[in-house]
Amino acid sequence: MMMNNNNNKRKESEDSLIELLQSLADMDITFKALKEADIRRHMNRLRKNPSNDVRRLVKQLVRKWKDLVDE
Repeated sequence: MMMNNNNNKRKESEDSLIELLQSLADMDITFKALKEADIRRHMNRLRKNPSNDVRRLVKQLVRKWKDLVDE
């Protein structure tokens, strides 16, 4: 029973993280804001997340932001 509860909490946490990443992807953000937020450090940590969905979203976000910087 305890394992099931931990799995539910992990799933809820993963769902919340995915929602936040999707919201972040929808935002228009400037290079200056990315740099000031030191977002790179946080994204690098999330690249190691056990969730495939989280890692996929992080990869998409980083690609989007790299394109922004290249413009």
